[in-house]
Amino acid sequence: MPFEDVLEKTVENRGFCVTENGYFGLVPRRARVGDHIIVLFGGCTPFVVRERKGWDSPSSEKCYWQLVGEAYVHGMMDGEALAGLKEGESSEEFILV
Repeated sequence: MPFEDVLEKTVENRGFCVTENGYFGLVPRRARVGDHIIVLFGGCTPFVVRERKGWDSPSSEKCYWQLVGEAYVHGMMDGEALAGLKEGESSEEFILV
């Protein structure tokens, strides 16, 4: 398969992004400003998630996270993002909907 075909398949339905911390990468086209990029413990691929408040009812204070899709973020792949996590540093627990 020619390189151009492989490249086209790789970036299909993806958009370029730059994070607040200066990382750059490829995210799903439906990702938008304000979405979060996360790495799950034990995983090697970052994911884009979107915060959803009041998903179960308009008056709810609960916060949920909607999965937007997987991402490529330079410097956060294959556990690189978790390598800098210091012992005792907290992580966030969340619910995907």
